[in-house]
Amino acid sequence: MNSLPIKDDMFILGMLSNIHNDPKGWEKLMEALRSQFNLNSCNLIVTNNTSFAIRFQVGAGWFPDDEMASLYVNEYAQQDPILIKLQTSEIGKVYATNLVHEEINVYDTDYYLKWAKPQGIIEGAAAYLSVDKDWSTALLTNRKEEQGKYTLQEVERLNALLPYIDDALKKSFVIAQDTISNLRLKSVVNQYRLPVAILNEYGEVTALNKMMQLYINDKKTLKIKENTLHFNDKEKDKKLSLSILSSSKRIAGVDIVVDEGSRFILNDNETLAFEELIEHDGEKDIFLGTFVYIVSQNYVSVVDKKQLHHIFSLTPAETDVCSFIVEGKRPKEIALILDKSIYTVREQINNIYAKTGCNSQISLINFLSSIPAFNFNKNC
Repeated sequence: MNSLPIKDDMFILGMLSNIHNDPKGWEKLMEALRSQFNLNSCNLIVTNNTSFAIRFQVGAGWFPDDEMASLYVNEYAQQDPILIKLQTSEIGKVYATNLVHEEINVYDTDYYLKWAKPQGIIEGAAAYLSVDKDWSTALLTNRKEEQGKYTLQEVERLNALLPYIDDALKKSFVIAQDTISNLRLKSVVNQYRLPVAILNEYGEVTALNKMMQLYINDKKTLKIKENTLHFNDKEKDKKLSLSILSSSKRIAGVDIVVDEGSRFILNDNETLAFEELIEHDGEKDIFLGTFVYIVSQNYVSVVDKKQLHHIFSLTPAETDVCSFIVEGKRPKEIALILDKSIYTVREQINNIYAKTGCNSQISLINFLSSIPAFNFNKNC
């Protein structure tokens, strides 16, 4: 567990707790650290361990001009005594030049004599907050002569703050990634011509299209409460929660059996169906969410079997199966209606997907509804 900073530095924790809600939060934090610790400059930087590309950088106070910055990168960075010290030192601890000068050469290097001192910099202190296989996060500070040397007490105060700064920065990256992912998901649902929402593993709505919002507002069968999708019927709502859990856990290899887990009959004309949204990353499947969508006669009409055969070369048997798929029926139902084995129906479904380029019921419905010859969606 992280030790608490001293009382005078506790306001820094307050800033960190709210930093994700303030677009200028990190800049304000750097300025607060610079002022609180009487620094010439204070910088937080995340770099790639291989390419040295900068992922994140924020700072306050002094910064070298372009010429001196270029000199540092090209000539003096490898001589920077604090950076050299960090390479072989403990992660999460601040090291100051005046406190480690007996261990490493500081004051007679070209870095100090030709780069730092001419700019008025007499001391520096830095720390690696975290290092993993790809990225390193460092806090870099320095002082001019009038600001004096670093004290051991100041270093200990900074050490107490480092874990909290690192935790907040990692959370910022997660939030940024989630924002990008959510934007992607919102773009996905807006491509569909029937009511669609995407839920995470907790049942929270991460994206829904306008048609789903209108359906929820008009039908009163479903509701969104505290950003979570619910049935107004308590028994169905319980099954809905289990179905969402089943959908997310199935990818992780956990076998959860839920009655009616893949769909709910809402009424004679409407069905609520589920499908996993999966992203393939090499050999691993990544669960992005659960598609929840409404299949209804309001959104699909009878499939023109001649067009299916003409456009996609579906066999008569496959066109029969396809027409039931777009009505929201599941393989077992189709097998029962057509008096076929479930294995035959599944093979025909796979053939339909292969010939149409689709890979799921929802993608097939959406694809066919986008073709003028079918024109399923009566509400568009």
